[in-house]
Amino acid sequence: GYFIKTDATGRAIVALDDGSSVRVSSSSSIKLQSLNPGDIKVRNLTGDVYTRVVKSDRKFSVLRSEERRVGKEC
Repeated sequence: GYFIKTDATGRAIVALDDGSSVRVSSSSSIKLQSLNPGDIKVRNLTGDVYTRVVKSDRKFSVLRSEERRVGKEC
């Protein structure tokens, strides 16, 4: 997938073919995991992400950053 990262003064907007959009705020990053026409998946890695989703039959998911356990289990 593609990664998008903004700095403290930047913002980004990803426009999708159906009119939906993903807005990435400053100091944020996302991974576009799937741009399959039937299943859009965006992973929010850091910061804030806002979406505008046009009503359709396809799936549109925004996933949180993967949490990783640190340390050992008892």
